[in-house]
Amino acid sequence: MSDSFAGFGNLLGAYLSRGEFFNFGNSVKEGIGELRAYLHTTSSACPKTKYVLGGYSQGAMVLSRSLDQLDSERIIYVATFGDPKLYLPEGKGMIPPACLGKSHSDYRVYVPDCRAYEGVLGSYRPYQPAGYKNKLGVWCNQKDIMCSSGASIEDHTSYTSEGLYYNAAREIKTHLKREFPDAFTSGSSKPWASVAHNIAFVFDTTVSMVNYLKAHSQAADELSKQVTSEGGSAAIVEFRDLDDPYNPQILCGFSCSQSEISAKLKQLPIGDGGDDEESALSALLYAMNHLDWQVGATKSIVLVTDDEYLSPDRDGTILSDVVQRSLEIDPVNVYVLTRQQFHDSYNDLTSQTNGALYNINDLNEWSNLSDDLLYRPRVELNATEFSGIVGDTFHFDAGRSAASDGGNLRYDWDLDGDGKFEVLNGPAQITHSYHQPFSGYIQVKATDNARRFSTMSAKLTILSSPPIMPEVYDADYEELYEGTYRIRYHTNAERILVAIDDSPVGYYDGTTQNFTIDNIAAETKLQLIPYSSKIGRGIGAELVFGRNANFNPQPTTPPQSDRVDDPKVPTESDNTPPVSPALNKIVPKAPNTGVARFAFTFASY
Repeated sequence: MSDSFAGFGNLLGAYLSRGEFFNFGNSVKEGIGELRAYLHTTSSACPKTKYVLGGYSQGAMVLSRSLDQLDSERIIYVATFGDPKLYLPEGKGMIPPACLGKSHSDYRVYVPDCRAYEGVLGSYRPYQPAGYKNKLGVWCNQKDIMCSSGASIEDHTSYTSEGLYYNAAREIKTHLKREFPDAFTSGSSKPWASVAHNIAFVFDTTVSMVNYLKAHSQAADELSKQVTSEGGSAAIVEFRDLDDPYNPQILCGFSCSQSEISAKLKQLPIGDGGDDEESALSALLYAMNHLDWQVGATKSIVLVTDDEYLSPDRDGTILSDVVQRSLEIDPVNVYVLTRQQFHDSYNDLTSQTNGALYNINDLNEWSNLSDDLLYRPRVELNATEFSGIVGDTFHFDAGRSAASDGGNLRYDWDLDGDGKFEVLNGPAQITHSYHQPFSGYIQVKATDNARRFSTMSAKLTILSSPPIMPEVYDADYEELYEGTYRIRYHTNAERILVAIDDSPVGYYDGTTQNFTIDNIAAETKLQLIPYSSKIGRGIGAELVFGRNANFNPQPTTPPQSDRVDDPKVPTESDNTPPVSPALNKIVPKAPNTGVARFAFTFASY
């Protein structure tokens, strides 16, 4: 199970000791009280103060539990990250509506896992109370164990490295502009500045480039200054022929400051190598794999070379490897500056990555390149991944895309994953059914009135039959002697994550279906959470036993699938309580993730 169960240690043995595992305690309740007291005190002193609220992990729980107790008129925006009490009704079912592109909650900003339904500790319902429409946004990483169906602690602790706080900051800025328009009159008027840009400059530094590097590095520096001044990021990669031998090098990653970028561009090294084809494919793949591309950013590579490229490259890299990886990143569009005589050889690369070609011998081409990159449309799809079975109808929606000039957009669709746009000048929203299994990437291309274009891709998986949900059933226990219990259960899961009093202690292989736990001196809650590599989290079981325990577990049988042809999703007004703890969907608290919560105040006197 790739990058799952990160941080949980080794496989558990046959015996397990309760040890020193503790409940959440009163930290969330205390946080709620502190938040309410702070807002009350501040609002009493400054009656016109308004707020932006944000919280991570348990801090997100504090916010989502508090919203219906706060004055929504005073709240500009609320952002939650990795909320253990997240509720996304569209993620429920064998084939959840979210996996078909349907019924997304309007507070779902970044939740790539279409099976995300409830968080670690169930859910708060309604998650979006009255008065918070268009004021609430949630972020949940792909396999974040707190809020998705995945099992990764690493994903729960990577909101900073993934750039998601920055992503949220741009969303917050949009809401602040609406609330305080006069405060932003001196800000940027560039239409592209509302979207973060990641631009990587990949320079050929062989000796034949000596007459090009100075002028083109200066042009790259000017473009990078535009990007970074508006909150974007730039990176620099250099390469030569792998046969020299010489491997690609990252001279500056996306975390570099503009001064560092400028310094590196002025000092591009010149190395050996002649006029033979260069290892551009290997360099492009290296840049895509090793740079920290920001979620939500518009991503581009500008390749500067005076020669053709090898295909296959000397390390075996072929064009399709580069194209596939560009789509996986969502996508990365490749723009190439090279000699006019080599444009035909680069045409497949730029067309399949939806970039463009420019003449390296004409420095004015940087003006065209900048316009194509920065002012191209912003394209959004309603999901980053879709999945279902043969015959399902999928809803692909690019309706939130926008042209930089505010004009109309033309939409072209590649729905069969062959890299060719077979639906030309189609609608912004489109439905499609598949009649055979498939695994690949669909794309949408948006073109504005100035013929600038941009693309967005999403992974699509079509199975021949519904997947098998991992389950724990017939969970029971017996007391062997005082303080020692034998736990028995059945499962079809690959792994069972074990949590004691909301703290994960390790996992068992799916073939292990009984174990002994001792050192039980007080009422103890044991959670058995099943996972499979294809589905992620399934339906688990909870047992409560020990001194003063009032819960009597009853044998259960595997629940029947709630798959229907057109699933009806519960609405936010659905206050139906979660199912009995005897067979509930549970994921434990991540260890040592702490509590993070913050509030920004914005006063208008």
